[in-house]
Amino acid sequence: YAVAKRFIKLPYVSLVNLIAGQAVVKEFIQDIDPARIAGEVLGLMQDALKRQTMLDAFAKMANDLEGGAAVRAAQAIAAVLHKNYHIVPSVGLTTA
Repeated sequence: YAVAKRFIKLPYVSLVNLIAGQAVVKEFIQDIDPARIAGEVLGLMQDALKRQTMLDAFAKMANDLEGGAAVRAAQAIAAVLHKNYHIVPSVGLTTA
């Protein structure tokens, strides 16, 4: 982690925060302290607004990722195969 941190400049480490583009979950990197983790979990359990904000962020990410990059990539590949090699795409893919 210490070596990578010098070369890679990212605002977050967790995939959740990177996808969201904001701090959704607390990152405990190289500082794994059970008391701090328990405090964070307890805070989520006791603070309905904090918990709902996190759940809303998860829901937004799920919605944003639904039918996202993987589907578009598959459709683009199917279009190239159809156009260049006259291969008909499989069920569920269109060349549009």
